[in-house]
Amino acid sequence: MLNVSLQYSAFKGEGHSTSSPKIPPSCWIHKTHYPYVIPYQKQLQGNQVLVCVRNPFDVFPSQFLKFCTMTHNLDINEDFTQFPEWKLHLSQEVGIWKRWHYYWIRMAQERRVPIKFVRFEDVREGKDEVLLKIMEYCLRGQISKESVIGRRIASGKERDGKVAYKPKKKRDNLTYYTEDQKLKIMTELRDLLRFFGYSQEKGKSSQPYFNIFNAECEEYWRDKALPEFKTNTFWSSDSINMLKEKQIHRYFDLPMKVTIKDPHKMPEPRD
Repeated sequence: MLNVSLQYSAFKGEGHSTSSPKIPPSCWIHKTHYPYVIPYQKQLQGNQVLVCVRNPFDVFPSQFLKFCTMTHNLDINEDFTQFPEWKLHLSQEVGIWKRWHYYWIRMAQERRVPIKFVRFEDVREGKDEVLLKIMEYCLRGQISKESVIGRRIASGKERDGKVAYKPKKKRDNLTYYTEDQKLKIMTELRDLLRFFGYSQEKGKSSQPYFNIFNAECEEYWRDKALPEFKTNTFWSSDSINMLKEKQIHRYFDLPMKVTIKDPHKMPEPRD
């Protein structure tokens, strides 16, 4: 886990089981990148899955900045699109992003485990409503806004300015790509972009189908006993090997190429 402030909030990171003494009982959701795995990752156990998806045009720069800064929330002064690692990163991550999402869609279609897909963008834009739906899914029942959980979700607005972890400032991530790179991503990920409602093609967004797909998955499991779901301890045919397929060692020099932006520095005034 790169971000210490998240660890203090009980988010210990990849490979820590919810049964670990380091994870307090107050942590209900265990975060993982499975099936994108690291060597000898501990087995993950659970009986429901929340899959958080995000527009790949935003995912790829965010991932790359993490390699540069070794944090989740800092930016750099350099133009990283000039680094050869950026082109390597895109050539690898487009295929990985595609395989990762198809894995969870297939798991949902096969009814292997209850799965709810949540768009990152929807969480940011309508946080209270989306968080309420997430908790209803986790607890398998309706939750009123007047309930304890409903009131805690609402009180989060008051704490937004005081949290230990804050994301880096927003920039239009499309500016990081050349036209050829945009075309390649839109071509290779066309079906998934349409399915999740990220397509830029006029009239080609299928987000209503995505919502129906989610609702059908939830309806199937509504009155059924929850199964026990375990990931594979070691590699399986579904796993995406971070060392082999990502070749993570090729990114080790990035932190030495960059300088970190001061998050407290005011921007220079424009003429």
